[in-house]
Amino acid sequence: MEKEISNIYKDAQKDISEKWDKFMKSHYPKLKDAQEKLKEAEKSGDKDKIKDAKDVYERTAKNITVNNRRYRNMLDDVTNKLANTNQIALDYINGEMPSIYTINYNAFGNEKIKGYSFSLVNENAIKELATKDELLVPHKDLDIDKDKRWNTKNVNSQVLQGILQGESIPKMAKRLQNVTDMNENSAIRNARTMTTSAENKGRQDSFKKAESDGVIMEREWIAAHDGHTRAWHLNLHGVRVGVDEPWNNEYGDIMYPGDPGADPANVYNCRCSMRSHVVGFAWNQESKEDVIEEKTIDDVQVEHEVVNGKDISATWERRSNQFDFEIEDVINAQGFDGLPRVVPADEFDKYVQESNFIAQRGYTAPDEKTLKAYQQQLYEGKWYVDCSKGGSAYGRGMYGAFNSGTELDSRTKNIVEAYGLADNGKIETFTLDPSAKIIQYNDALKLQDALKEKILDDTKEGMEFQKTFVKEKIDKLTMTKEEKDYVYGRFFSNLELQSESSNPVEWYKSLDDTSKSKLDNFVEENVRPIKKEMQNMIDTYLNLDEGEVAALYGYDAIMTRLDHGEIIVLNRTKVIFKGE
Repeated sequence: MEKEISNIYKDAQKDISEKWDKFMKSHYPKLKDAQEKLKEAEKSGDKDKIKDAKDVYERTAKNITVNNRRYRNMLDDVTNKLANTNQIALDYINGEMPSIYTINYNAFGNEKIKGYSFSLVNENAIKELATKDELLVPHKDLDIDKDKRWNTKNVNSQVLQGILQGESIPKMAKRLQNVTDMNENSAIRNARTMTTSAENKGRQDSFKKAESDGVIMEREWIAAHDGHTRAWHLNLHGVRVGVDEPWNNEYGDIMYPGDPGADPANVYNCRCSMRSHVVGFAWNQESKEDVIEEKTIDDVQVEHEVVNGKDISATWERRSNQFDFEIEDVINAQGFDGLPRVVPADEFDKYVQESNFIAQRGYTAPDEKTLKAYQQQLYEGKWYVDCSKGGSAYGRGMYGAFNSGTELDSRTKNIVEAYGLADNGKIETFTLDPSAKIIQYNDALKLQDALKEKILDDTKEGMEFQKTFVKEKIDKLTMTKEEKDYVYGRFFSNLELQSESSNPVEWYKSLDDTSKSKLDNFVEENVRPIKKEMQNMIDTYLNLDEGEVAALYGYDAIMTRLDHGEIIVLNRTKVIFKGE
């Protein structure tokens, strides 16, 4: 969605730049002349001359902008263009909401709940209902007059600042680009906020439907664990409430992530989500008080399945629109995101004997209720640190301390107790399925280096593919042969696409200022995005850490040493917890 929004604004910026260039070509000489006279006055050091020259310069600046009819017409065209573009972007975002709502509503139908059949909804039906019920899916309208006033203020501000600071035409053109960027960023924030709202509204409505059918549920807040998540949403992470109960924080109540009825500080640009927990049933009963039998999530999900990983390093691709952690994408692709096992103590001891491996993990919580929620998440396969923020010293994954053998030594116990013996602390004992495929940390580093080398080698071998990619993009642009040679030589020199006889640098130096400015603007708008897209293709895998690389090759865990140390778990289905 964000890529489509960016394309909408890219087209608008091209039109705005053309209007600005046309206007400035006819008025810049007057401004430049006043600029030069001001510089001469400043060199002379004569205060009176400087003051007079400065007055003339500022008057000239106003005469070609706010006091100029052609400027006002150009400004009106630009703000109309931006308003129209904002409307197009908003129409596109609004149009995507029914689909997002439908997908998330129907996701509950994929849950395997014994004795319950969930009815799916049709996207076209949702679109039709949304025309009658404006609260069904998120919808935003644009205040055109307010939008134009805001953009008029920003364009005037940027232009006058640029002129008064004596900036060149290209620099002032970049200032106009900044205004377009502000509009684009606002549209993207709207898209993110509305997407979060549509996703979670779809889930919320499906949970309410299931409860009305007798499925007793709780909802759990899942925060996006990264440096951009607001603190009050991180504090809600793991907190469970009933389907009809709101979460609460310092900014008030919120029924679900993206709830439009909540305080804006709880909603805008939010990327959190929620998940459901089935806690019981009230089949054919009239209220929650008549629950026949309370069941845990283990009773209603599909049976536990141990998943064996495989080498997907040559085929897996990271999502382009990435808001959460890459490790989760790899784990999901491998099928490692299933449920661990929780077994009685005597059965657990048998697994330890068989695997010759035992480990512990300690964790704490601010209160007993949250601690219980953390434990439930561990048992349900969603680590309370998401299996993506458990650490990074040895790669991302769920961290624990282990011993080879059947007993934990004092060193391992001391490490774990430092985390789990505090107030509201918990120590979990676990082992791994005997089939677990574990890689040594040093070997994971070698795999990481080998994968990077392989990718870079493939890049060299795939040079013709890169050349074809770039040429197809550049050939679609209207450019002279010399301009193409300049672009190839400056941005894609490694592909050796420019003519052997050309000298792009000298050719560029020979251009007059107006031609250079025009070319610079064209390159900024059209060529740099191609360069960036090309670089993204090369960098796709190069930022993977050890945990992601090991998971790509199908390993279930990483261990730092052979007999004891830290274990970084990647495959949740191979984990066996010791029950109470």
